[in-house]
Amino acid sequence: MQPLKDIYTNQEILRQLAKDMQSVYPALDEKKFNCELLKDLEKLELKARIERVADVCNHFLPEKYSQTLDILYQFVEGKENKLIYLFLPTFVAKYGQQDYPRSIKAIEDFTQYSSSEEGVRTFLEQDVGRTLKHMLEWTRSKNAHVRRLASEGCRPRLPWAKKISVLIQSPQLTWPILEALKKDPEKYVQKSVANHVNDISKDHADWIVNKVREWDLSNPATQWIIKHGMRSLVKQGHKGALALFGYHQSPKVCLKNVKWDKRVHLGKVFQFSLELMSEHVKKQSCLVDYRIFFYKKNGRQNAKTFKLTKFVLSQGDCIALTAKYVFKNMTTRKHYPGAHAWQLLINGEPAQRFDFELV
Repeated sequence: MQPLKDIYTNQEILRQLAKDMQSVYPALDEKKFNCELLKDLEKLELKARIERVADVCNHFLPEKYSQTLDILYQFVEGKENKLIYLFLPTFVAKYGQQDYPRSIKAIEDFTQYSSSEEGVRTFLEQDVGRTLKHMLEWTRSKNAHVRRLASEGCRPRLPWAKKISVLIQSPQLTWPILEALKKDPEKYVQKSVANHVNDISKDHADWIVNKVREWDLSNPATQWIIKHGMRSLVKQGHKGALALFGYHQSPKVCLKNVKWDKRVHLGKVFQFSLELMSEHVKKQSCLVDYRIFFYKKNGRQNAKTFKLTKFVLSQGDCIALTAKYVFKNMTTRKHYPGAHAWQLLINGEPAQRFDFELV
């Protein structure tokens, strides 16, 4: 797939955009419009590129906002959902603040052709209560893009979008929207709801766990949303989140035959193996992760958790476990020679730590 940033410097795509715009607005000087679109565009970052297209539309189309909005509706009518049309909600957010009724409707309509998740946040900034009321209405839309926007647009920690502090501080504001979408049949919508739940968990862990505990886990859509939405808390070993999935007891197990690489070279594979034996008279549901304590440049260790496996142990059962990690430098993580360690997390409970060295 072509990177989004590159779509906005593709001359052929932008030339076609200018041509389509001129077809619905004959007074448009297509050549000048296209030249303005392309002017130093490659020097701009993605958001600035999208905004450039919106600005050029504002400059070359009628001065009156409502007239330009009508032209943009005609322009996009019948088109497929494509990322190039992200400039439409950007135009509405930037130039439509004084005409809230038409603009919020345009945000709803234009999301069906790209995504209005960024644009709607400008209206949330201006009047969070009024805008959330409309977003709650969107949860009843027949269009999955609109229902997704209801959740995605007010996510507390939406990546690459402006932060709206009241949404971070007060999760109860967006909760009715999540309640309305908790059984949505579309995976596209479910992913947004789950990510919204995960966002809330970063600031209000106990609150969101108590809330989703009331949901019906027998519904497949709800079950998927909770599982994906609780992923960060489960990874952190949050007791309440683990209990949602049946991992509610402190495990009674012992580690046997633990083996691991005591020294590993940069670029090579680190490996450990062991056996986990049940010491309980009843069956135990076990969720097992492991974490590595990485030696950092400042001389301290920083732990990162990795998924491993899950299983049920009966009395006396013993299961073999093994894991590998490649100490390869990446753009997202750099490794430093020094003292490292690893340990299992069983239902969130840390087991014994074992030391090793990266050389």
